[in-house]
Amino acid sequence: AFSRCLANPNSSLEELDLRGSYIDDEGATAFANALVNDTKLKYLNLSDARLVSAQGWRNFFNLLLGSNSAIQLLIFTGNNIGDEGLASMADALGRMGSLKLLHLGSTNQSTTAASWMPVSNFLQHPNCSLKLLYIVDHGTGNNINDEGVVPTNPP
Repeated sequence: AFSRCLANPNSSLEELDLRGSYIDDEGATAFANALVNDTKLKYLNLSDARLVSAQGWRNFFNLLLGSNSAIQLLIFTGNNIGDEGLASMADALGRMGSLKLLHLGSTNQSTTAASWMPVSNFLQHPNCSLKLLYIVDHGTGNNINDEGVVPTNPP
């Protein structure tokens, strides 16, 4: 239902909170397809969508690459994203010039320090207009150290 609403060119929906929703991989793909051309949605909370797998999140963020999305605030905590999903997210968000605030919280799959390198690269992307970045770990395995923060080959 949300996907059809967002895909409608007459949609005026600006805020969507799907925290704790029962969206799955198929729903995440449909949702991403709708977001590709949505220019109205500014606030999106996708926290705790635990039925979406790491592969589902990779697909979701890969679909957003090069999109016209107008999302300015993204809250993404408590999801099964893993290393490859985090890299896909950073790549997509780095090209999303509208994003101003990103809240990344604990993931349900641990991430390695190296997987945070794409986040560092995303912050240096020419289209990045991020003003606030929150990275919160509740002890579930967001491993960030010098290897994941200091770029060895800046873009």
